[in-house]
Parts: sequence; C-alpha cells; structure tokens
Amino acid sequence: MAIATESMTKDVIDTQAPAIRIIHRSSEEALNLDFPIERLASALADERATIWVDIENPGADPTRVEALFRDVFHFHPLAIEDALCETHVPKLDDWGRYLYLVLHSIDFDPDSDHLRLHELDLFLGSNFLVSCHSGPMPQVNNVRRLIERDAIRFERGADHILYRLMDMEADAYLNAIEHLDEAIDLAQEEVFDHPTPRTLQQIFRVKRSAVKIHRVIGPQREVANRLARDSYP
Repeated sequence: MAIATESMTKDVIDTQAPAIRIIHRSSEEALNLDFPIERLASALADERATIWVDIENPGADPTRVEALFRDVFHFHPLAIEDALCETHVPKLDDWGRYLYLVLHSIDFDPDSDHLRLHELDLFLGSNFLVSCHSGPMPQVNNVRRLIERDAIRFERGADHILYRLMDMEADAYLNAIEHLDEAIDLAQEEVFDHPTPRTLQQIFRVKRSAVKIHRVIGPQREVANRLARDSYP
C-alpha cells in the first residue's frame, strides 16, 4: 500500500501525470477541498465520511490510476479496464458494493459546428464518488465550484454529487440541441434562398450530429431510469 500511495502522491505533483483532486468531509472534520491522497485509504473506511475523487487525464499514466482503483478502492478488474478505456456507450453496472456508470456530455465545436462527445466514467459507493475523464469537463468544474460556495451540498452525500453532475449534463444536452436547431434553421434558409455546395455539407453535418445524439441519449436515458427505478442501497 505504501508504494501505491507514494506513486499517487507523485500524480498530484507531476503536471504530466493525471490530475487527481479529492474533496473530503467527515463528522469530525470540516470540508477539505484539497484532501491528501495518502490519507484516502483510511478515509474510505469511515462510513460517515463523504469523499469525491476526480481524476482528469488518466491516460497520462494509466498504471498509476489502475493502482489507485485496485489497491485503494478494490474495484473489480473488469470495471477498472472499462474505466480506463473510452469506448463505451452510456451504461450502468451493479458491482454490489458500488455502481459503475458511463455517461456522456456533449457540446459543439464553435469553429466547425461538429458535435463533440465527452465520456465520464463514475464509481458510486455508499460514501464515495469517483469521476474519471480524459479532459476538462465544465460540469465537473461547476459542481466543484458549487461545493466551494456552499458546503451543505457535500453533506448530502456522494449520490447527491452524482445527481448534480447528471443535472448539469442534462443542461449541456439542452444547449447542444438548441445549437443543432439553429444549424437546421440556417441550412433551411440557405436551401430556399441561395443554395450552394456548402449548404449540402451543412445538411450532412447536421445529420451526423443528430445521429450521434440519438445513439447516446437513448442509452443515457435508460441509465437515468435505472437509477430512479431500481433498488440500489
């Protein structure tokens, strides 16, 4: 364990390594927005604590993140493999002691109007939430700022943090769909007013974006339905 926690500490120091941010609160301690990773294993043993571990850019050194998942959280090897491989549609797996979720947020590239998907892998336990993503995610940063401004949000538990993340992801979907609506209106105006080869390219771009949204939003809706409907401790 000493070797694993030492390497995890280096993750925080090395700017080329995955960025690991830990928020912690227990009944004995106040909210800590920069909880030391070397105390993480003992903190997890406190069932009354609430812990959020956010990992950005795990691919910078996947072996270190794998060590954290394996040696500190004791996640199943298959769940670890899934979390370190960005090839999944939205899903929810029940591993008994924790849930493993894959969600996607979306946005449009303002320069090209191309739809971009961002995978967010999550582990939800009774007193912890682990979020893992390859690049910066506005939803994650926004929830962190909410907690910084109002610590009471963190006292509601790890599942409330997950709810906040999903709520902000839903807002991101609405913004992307509004952007898509505008793109459809512009293409329609060009078709009737002054169609050009660029108009056809725009139509195909909108169609590809609509197909991407359709492929993701159905499974993601099922994840939300299972969270609301199924019985998870």
